[in-house]
Amino acid sequence: MITHNLEEVNKKFEQIYKKSPELADDLVFKYTTQLVSALKIASPVDTGNLRSNWRERPLSQALREISNNTEYIIHTEYSTRSPHRGWIGRTLTSKTRNMKQEIESDFRKLFGK
Repeated sequence: MITHNLEEVNKKFEQIYKKSPELADDLVFKYTTQLVSALKIASPVDTGNLRSNWRERPLSQALREISNNTEYIIHTEYSTRSPHRGWIGRTLTSKTRNMKQEIESDFRKLFGK
């Protein structure tokens, strides 16, 4: 299983949730949807299994899990050689890093912090 911890972002969402649960839910849904879409687009396609197996599900208020149960996701994430595209890898890492930066930028715009 690949996990990416966004503790700083989660703490900010918790603060927002205390002030406005609706806003927190809306923002989490927005960012989760964008991240899943970006992951699907960035996933290499041979059979289409990797791309079609990205899922998100709510865990609790303002907290969602993104997963992919494709057996070779670990090889795709941590680089492997593809006969069609050469070396591939770091899909999840790069997309979560980009999304974290976008979220932090939006937080600064919304809350001035």
